[in-house]
Amino acid sequence: MKKAIIAVAMLGLFVFVYFLCGDSEKTDGSKTTLMTSTAGSREGASSPDDEEQASGSDEEKEGQEEVKRAAENTVTFTVRGESGATTFKSVNPFIKIARTSDMTGYVANFAGDMSGIKVADQSTYTRVLSMLIPADVTPGTYNEKSSNFMFQYFGTENGVMYSLDVNYPFTLTIDEWGGPGGRARGSFSGELKVEGSNSVILIQDGRFDAGIQ
Repeated sequence: MKKAIIAVAMLGLFVFVYFLCGDSEKTDGSKTTLMTSTAGSREGASSPDDEEQASGSDEEKEGQEEVKRAAENTVTFTVRGESGATTFKSVNPFIKIARTSDMTGYVANFAGDMSGIKVADQSTYTRVLSMLIPADVTPGTYNEKSSNFMFQYFGTENGVMYSLDVNYPFTLTIDEWGGPGGRARGSFSGELKVEGSNSVILIQDGRFDAGIQ
């Protein structure tokens, strides 16, 4: 119940903030344009240019030891049992919040398509990934037992939230944290579970890149 309430709060926050401000990298001040642009983005939410750039980058790095990075303002990952990689675009940069003892730190959200999401109705949430990291974040690693760390994922099943569980291993590593005005980059992988259910998914090869407000 606690996780569901926090999920609603987190998603409500990112829609609200995005409606007011938009992505920190955008200059268009029109609220309608920003929301329409997000809602109208195609599946995967990456532009052809983004995909070409990411593909070219991967080809250049093939056979090298350099760690792969997500394209700017995206999260990319694979889910065991699903074909291919999934890429969502950033809905908002990492935003520092301090709302309750259970929600303090930096929140970032990524989505595939906002058009069908109604903030007040969790059953409409689909293709959304959210993460909360501690306010005193520095490069380092967090896991399923870390305090003030949350990771939530809504896949193709509307309203079904997968989140951290202390009995299932999950790791998120911050490789770069540039502070306000900078960028956050990192990786993640592990298992997420539906609370009150035996449904578990394995997320692999996760990478993210987002601005920091």
